[in-house]
Order: sequence, then structure tokens, then C-alpha cells
Amino acid sequence: PGIHTLPPRVRQRRYRAYVDTIVDRDVSDLLRVRKNEPFRRLVEQLAARTAQELNLQELGSMLAVQRPTLDAWLDVLRRLSLVQRLPAWTPGETGRDISNAKYHFVDTGVVAALRGMTEATFAPTAQPSALGPLLETAVHGELAKNLPHQEESWRLYHWRTSRGYEIDVLADDGDGHAVHDRILGPAANPCRPVIEVVTVEPAESGQRFGHGVEHPAGR
Repeated sequence: PGIHTLPPRVRQRRYRAYVDTIVDRDVSDLLRVRKNEPFRRLVEQLAARTAQELNLQELGSMLAVQRPTLDAWLDVLRRLSLVQRLPAWTPGETGRDISNAKYHFVDTGVVAALRGMTEATFAPTAQPSALGPLLETAVHGELAKNLPHQEESWRLYHWRTSRGYEIDVLADDGDGHAVHDRILGPAANPCRPVIEVVTVEPAESGQRFGHGVEHPAGR
């Protein structure tokens, strides 16, 4: 709980030690892997790709592991509560616009540590694109934590149409209703309000949408 009060370098070491414990102890016990290095590389690649659509074929080739092995490793990381899988959404009974799921880390501090991010990474003069994926992951995490407290049985997805319209987090109650969340990068429009209510045109989805919320990341 007090990790956020630690000096940056100490905090990064603490997070990395946490990942090392998962890889060296928990993963070895569950999978009985002989060499942990490929699995460690997977965790690092997931950190670099948090909030992005994950091409498992490409990732498996990069790690030199077969698809069944990669699926098993990802399942273990989910069972250990290190990452969460966000599947693509299917509008109604039609086919999916995309099929690749996104993977979000449960703790954005782990992502920042594995990617060597510090306070300077998010300074006003720094590269603005660094904040977007972390903000999207943080928003997804808060929404996921609140699902058990809702009366309806909501499930989370992401969605991108063939026209390029993208919803970062979409909640569907399975009864023809959906609400959505868009996280906008700083370059989109830094003058926009922090939270803005938006809607999706019904023709885009064939689904009845409720209101959604946009979170510009530039403020």
C-alpha cells in the first residue's frame, strides 16, 4: 500500500521484484517450465502492449513459442491476476469487426516499472503518447473492479469498426444495451473537458447504445 511513497528507483525495483517472484515461483509451480526467460519476455512484451490489440500469432513468433503454449501462459497470467483480457465486442448477431483481444495489466505501476517510466515520462514537455495506454488500462481496471457491485450482469469489451471508429471499453448487459468509454490521447484536443458525454450512432453498430464517457488524456 505504501509503494507510491517510495523514491522512484526503489519503487521500480519493488515492482520488478514482484514480477520476478511471479515468474520464478508462481509460474514455475503452475507450468513446471524449465527456463523462465521466455516467460519473462512475454510479461515485458505485454507491458509494452498494454491496452493494444494483441496479435498472438505475431507475439508467438517473436517469443519463439507455439500458439498453444502462448495461450497457456496468458491463461496463467490471468489466473495470477497480473493481466486481464478484454475481448472484442460483437454487435448483435453479426460477425466481429475485429477478433484480437486487448490485454490490460491489473496494476499500471507494474507497466511503468517494466517500461522504465518515471515522472519525467509524463512531464508536459515529454512524448504525450506515453500516457494514453496507461490511462486506458487504469480506466479499464476501475470499471472491472466495479462490475461485481452492479445489479446488472455487465461484461466489458473493446470495439473498432471497419470505418476506424474505436471504443476503448464497452460494457454490455447482454440484453441489448451497451455503454462505452473512450480514452482520448493528448493530441486529440487538449482543450476538451476532462469528461465528456458522447453517443454512438445506431447505424454504426446495429445496437442500442446508452451514453458514453470520453476521457481526454491531455489534462
